[in-house]
Order: sequence, then structure tokens, then C-alpha cells
Amino acid sequence: MSKLFKFQLALCGLGFCAGLAVSVARAETLDFDHVLQAAISHSYDLKIAQTDIGISKTDVMAARSQYFPVIQARGSVERLRNLQTQPGSVATINNMVLPYGTRFQNTVGLSLNHTITDFGVRKRKLDIAKQEVKVKSQAYEQQLRNIKYSVVDAYCKALINYKSLKAAEAVLTLTQNVYQMKKRLYQSQAIPKVDMAEEAIQLAQALDDIEVYRQKLSESLDGLSLLTRDSYEPADIELLNFQDSELGNLPVFNENLTPEAKMYDLQIQQKQEEVELLKRQYLPQISMYSYYNLYGYDLDHLNKAIGNLGQRSVNLGLSVSLPVFDGFKNLAAIKKAELEKQKLALQKEDKLADMKNQVAVLTSQAQGYSVQLKTKAVILNKTQDKMSMLQRLSDQQVIEQAESVKEHIQRIQRQLQVESSIIQGVAAMKKLQFISIGQS
Repeated sequence: MSKLFKFQLALCGLGFCAGLAVSVARAETLDFDHVLQAAISHSYDLKIAQTDIGISKTDVMAARSQYFPVIQARGSVERLRNLQTQPGSVATINNMVLPYGTRFQNTVGLSLNHTITDFGVRKRKLDIAKQEVKVKSQAYEQQLRNIKYSVVDAYCKALINYKSLKAAEAVLTLTQNVYQMKKRLYQSQAIPKVDMAEEAIQLAQALDDIEVYRQKLSESLDGLSLLTRDSYEPADIELLNFQDSELGNLPVFNENLTPEAKMYDLQIQQKQEEVELLKRQYLPQISMYSYYNLYGYDLDHLNKAIGNLGQRSVNLGLSVSLPVFDGFKNLAAIKKAELEKQKLALQKEDKLADMKNQVAVLTSQAQGYSVQLKTKAVILNKTQDKMSMLQRLSDQQVIEQAESVKEHIQRIQRQLQVESSIIQGVAAMKKLQFISIGQS
């Protein structure tokens, strides 16, 4: 075997083992952790979820405000003209006062209303508002985990396509070597034309594989761009492996500690508080009220009417409000809230069952890829042993150099399968870790 050929063969093998790539000048390097942080930082879904938390906190402020008195100030300036020709007196009908006489008049008043007791209605409204903040917080955690899932899937796909492209490039170099060797043999009439045509087909297939994987890599990088809001050029990119190269112990999963379970528990509790709130609508509400009024008037001049403004009356009282009959409207609301509570309980069971199934699938994938990894590693070692034997035989010119190159191509393809299994296994493990975060 020529020294030049040995050098080409060793170069291809080292290139694949080092990452199946010849470094492109000024290539952009991507790793999973940086991609994940970029996706989290630029996620509008997370920003919206964070805003929802802030909105729910304002509802807590609104619910707490009902514990404070309501104070209102009012004032008016008017011209009253009497349409009666005969003297009369002030008349009061319901809340309307019909005074006598033509004059300018004005009034300034201050009113206070405060609920003394409503038998727990305000407390339950406040509790519901506080629980809604926790619901939105769990929704944020759920959205964060879903984004991590999306990044894992997108990066896994891009990394496999990247390695497939680099493997195809290495295979193309070796296929070109085989083609040139077969071409020389054909020209010397050492092999038939059929063998030469077969090598030409293999070379065309290698070229086509590169174009296919280049297109797949471009599409998978577009998928990453949707998550990170950054653009990537397939020709100037280098993707690094996941940092977790070993498939370790599987994390423990407890479905009751997931954001979904906590969300449903909080929403069920909210519905129970709503039921209690509605039941207390049948109880009386006791409130305190107070009014302080100033009054001024003049028969002919507005400015004098304002100058005559003085204290007129002050009152303080209690009011009791008790619903007697509302056409069963409140009863219907209670029934609805109870049924919605039952619906939430059923939805929780269904969701947690789906999550347990999802975890079982991920666990099976992680374990399966671990087994496949061991099997493929054995095959890879056997291929390496055979390649070494062929290398020695080739040195002794017992077989054609082309056979040694083809065995190297097969080794590259098997190495790609092993690395793909590792990538998919680590991706499944990462999903299990994300879904088990915060659990013991």
C-alpha cells in the first residue's frame, strides 16, 4: 500500500473519530446548554406566562381591597327654578327631593361605606385570588419544561443530521479513492466494466447522501432558530455533543409533584372555595354607612351661594342585606361549581395517566438505547479487528486496497449508528430529568 494512500485512510479515520468534521474557518460552535439558555431567554410563551403571574397578583390586590372602607366625595353647583305659582314646601319621594323656591344652591358631601361582616365571602374571594397566582406559577413551570423538551428534540435532530453529514463527507472521500483505484484497474483491464459501473453508482450515491443530509441539517437548524431566535448557517456551524455522554441511573418520577398535578389540585381547591362562597350568599351582609353634607344657597347670586356653604347634616347607620329569593340562580351556580370541580378531578387523572405513560416511554427509550449502544459497540470492535486484519493483508498485497477502504466505510457507518444511539439515549435521559426536576 502506498504511503499516500495510508495517509488518506488514517486522515479519514481520525477525522470521523474527532467529530466527523474538518473544522471550517471561523465556524460557529453550538452546544446544548447555550442553545437551551437562548431559547429560554427569547421565549415569548415564557414572557407571557410571567406576565400572567403579574396579572393574577393584581387580582389579589383587588380582592384584598374589599376589606377596606369605600370613601367618596361629591359636590354640585346648580340653579333651581320654581315652576309653581303658589307657595309650597319641600317634598321627598323615595330618594328624590323636590324643594320649593328659585335660587342658586350648592352642596359638598363625603360618604363612607364599609362591610362589617359577610360571613367569609371576602375571605374566600381572596383565597381564590391567591391560589390563582400559584396556578399561574405552575403554568410557568409547565411552559418552561415544554420549552426544554422542544430544545432537546430540536438539538437531538440537528446533532444527528450534523454527524450524518460529516460521516457522508468522510464516506465520499473514501468512495472517491475506491473509484480511482477501480478506474485504474479497469483501464488496465484487471476488472470488468460491470465492477466499474458499480463503483460509479456508489460514488453517485455518496454525493446524493451529502445533499440529502445537508438539506436535513438546514431544516433542523431552522427548527432551532424558531426556538432561539438566532440564525444559523449550515456551512459555518459545528454542533457539540451533549455533555452527558453516559446513560446513568434513571431519575425517580412522582406524578403528584409535577406542575400539572399541582395546577389541578389548586384549581380543585379554588372550586371548593367558590362553592363555599356561593353558599354564603344566602347569609346576610352587614355594612356601616356614614354621610357628611355641607350646603349653601342664595336667591340671586352664585358666588354668594358658594360663600354661604356650611355644615348641614351628618348621619351614621348600619344596613343589613339578606337575599330572600333569586329564582334559584345561586343554587344553579353552586351546582355548576360542584360539577366543574368533578370535571377537574377527572382531567387530573387523565393528564397524570398520560404523563406516566410518557415517562414509561422515555424510560424504555433510555434503557433501549443503552442496550443498543452495547450491541453496536461489540459490532464496532469486531469491525475494527477485521479492518486491522485487512490492513495487514493489504500491506502484504494479499487483497486489494479497495477492500480495506470499503471496510473503513462500513466502520464509519457503524460508528454513526453508535453515536446516534448515544444522542437519542441522552435526549431521553434529559427529558426524564426535566420532568423529574424538584422531585425526591
